Amino acid sequence: MIFALLLLVGIKCEPIQKDNECLARLNALRGIFAIEIVVGHVVRYERTLLYPLGKFMIISVAFFFFVSAYGMRRSLRQKERYLNGFLLRKCGYLLVIAGVAYGVELLADAVFHLNLQYYDKSKSLLINFWEETNWYIWELLFFYVVFYLTYRYMKKYQVIVLCIITAALATALFLCGWKEGWYASALAFPCGLLFEEHEQSIMAALQTKGGGAAVAALCLLGVCSLGFSQQSLIGMVYLRNIMCIGALGILLLLVWRVRPGNRALAFLTMRSAEIYLYQFLLLDLTAGLGLPWKPRLLAVAAGTLVLSCVIYPFDCACRGMITKERR
Repeated sequence: MIFALLLLVGIKCEPIQKDNECLARLNALRGIFAIEIVVGHVVRYERTLLYPLGKFMIISVAFFFFVSAYGMRRSLRQKERYLNGFLLRKCGYLLVIAGVAYGVELLADAVFHLNLQYYDKSKSLLINFWEETNWYIWELLFFYVVFYLTYRYMKKYQVIVLCIITAALATALFLCGWKEGWYASALAFPCGLLFEEHEQSIMAALQTKGGGAAVAALCLLGVCSLGFSQQSLIGMVYLRNIMCIGALGILLLLVWRVRPGNRALAFLTMRSAEIYLYQFLLLDLTAGLGLPWKPRLLAVAAGTLVLSCVIYPFDCACRGMITKERR
């Protein structure tokens, strides 16, 4: 019901007319996808009608990879010297807010004495930071660096090279036994770059009968991944990425025709990074309380939102300082 309200209140049937409108509409959905990930983490092992949201999380992560790539490629096209100071601006800021989040986790562990084990004295602070920070942050940092290197030093074929690198690393990480999150939605990032470079032609193709059929086929093929074992490279890496790409195709068809937007959605979107980062502390704090999933979901969601609102002004100040330093 809450998801429906966030999506439907203020929605308008309004086909895209302006150049940057598609990106703006996708960015407007950041908040709801962040909330979906929070809900998915709580219910993914529960017997409830919300259980599918736990599986949907890989599509939500794919959404963030796609929109990040789309936005950076659009900024590169429209802003002069966009790559100047890029690593400080993007990587520096992401490391700062991740570091703040880890600091808050250490503080909470010390205050509540719950032995959350955010710090292992036998390891350095940097190793602890690496291990306790969610994988998505490190993968996004990797994509930032590869994006910078390919578009700084290559004149063409950047998307192809990035796609090959992503596919190869996703395969390698699976074979090395890394967790599913590292590879199940990774190809959404090069897809975001590809979409930005060929937006009009891709959307024209998607809106044909053949395009719609192709999207449906990708989704159905991706759903087949659920029938494969967790030891299957095809199922866990390739088919799950295909499912994410198909779902993104559906999303693009929807936002091309309707414009989402309301104050609650805008509020969540502005704090989507903080919502993603601070959910893990609340998940850990409530994990040992033995709560049924409903009160735990309320506690995690409410606590995450409150903490996100508290930290958000500080993160904004950090962004301003990094931007000022760049200038």
